[in-house]
Amino acid sequence: MSAHRYQSSFNGIIFNRQLRVDGATLYEQLYAPDDERRLDPTYAQSDYRLESFDLTRVTVEDFREMKQFLEGAEANESYEGVLFGLGRGVIHGSSPADLEDKYWAMRAAFSPALIRIAAAALDPKSVLPFDFKVDTATAPGYSARRLYCRPAIGRPVIIGRMREGLSRRFMIQLISFDPKVYSQIQHQTAIELAGEDLTNAGNFYTYPQIQILFSAAGAANLTITNSTTGTAFVLDASTASAGQIWVLDPKTSRLYKVDDNANRFTQRVSGYLSQLWLPPGDSTWAITNTAGILSATFFWRDAWA
Repeated sequence: MSAHRYQSSFNGIIFNRQLRVDGATLYEQLYAPDDERRLDPTYAQSDYRLESFDLTRVTVEDFREMKQFLEGAEANESYEGVLFGLGRGVIHGSSPADLEDKYWAMRAAFSPALIRIAAAALDPKSVLPFDFKVDTATAPGYSARRLYCRPAIGRPVIIGRMREGLSRRFMIQLISFDPKVYSQIQHQTAIELAGEDLTNAGNFYTYPQIQILFSAAGAANLTITNSTTGTAFVLDASTASAGQIWVLDPKTSRLYKVDDNANRFTQRVSGYLSQLWLPPGDSTWAITNTAGILSATFFWRDAWA
């Protein structure tokens, strides 16, 4: 993965700031916001250099009986658990004081206690975004991606040593409880209720959040269908009223009302929220029995494995 070729950030720490943000030409400024071919002398001796970042490790749970491991097995269901990101690099300081200040700043930025406080009111909760870029053949030549995560080993491993000069190596390990990488860009589409194609430009499934705005009480069998995957979710919207927004969040299997966060999952008639996902590429969605609905808006991010 080519995250080391670009700038990246986590909780206020910016890695590889030496990679120049502004370009020599208008094209570079618009389409190559940072690149290892252009270096900013301002950060030549004062920078967090992320030299490698690895997303190889994903935990996998096989739902099999212990007996099967001893006497043969069959291919039962297998699920991905959590995703780990391992980063290594060097802190460079322009002076011993600058190096030490950067050391303490990085310790604070990767403190689980401080991250818990900072992420308490965010969505998703209890995690912060690690933003990075990777090379891609699709224009403009890079893809801005995001891992929702928090430190897996607590504070980063940063060991000072004699005769270290003005550099100090570090190691970070991040854990994502959602084992996929997202786009930094969130799509927002108010769909045609009769049917519309939505595109997930990644190579992994992603969950949309669906917000339904009512003008009056809805139907008792309001149905949301993804005809591409052959799944549908039916809810009783007859208790809705004008101006209310109901949110369907398949990722957390929540159905609630925006104004007071009141749970509306008891209005479920059939189907499962967790089945309302966008496969890679295009998928066709429609909402039927639409009495009382002003609009239905989908929010989602492209996702990669």
